Amino acid sequence: MICEEYLYGAVFRISEQIILPLYLFLAFICKKSIEIGKFLFRLTMELRYFT
Repeated sequence: MICEEYLYGAVFRISEQIILPLYLFLAFICKKSIEIGKFLFRLTMELRYFT
């Protein structure tokens, strides 16, 4: 159980470091990516509440 919680925490930290720069990069390319970025951000926040 502890190992799984640690793994989820590591995945979230890695995903934050990847998603945020990727989201900012996509925001320059396409305005629609902002909507997708907001959706992904909301999704990650919801997943964080469940875990």
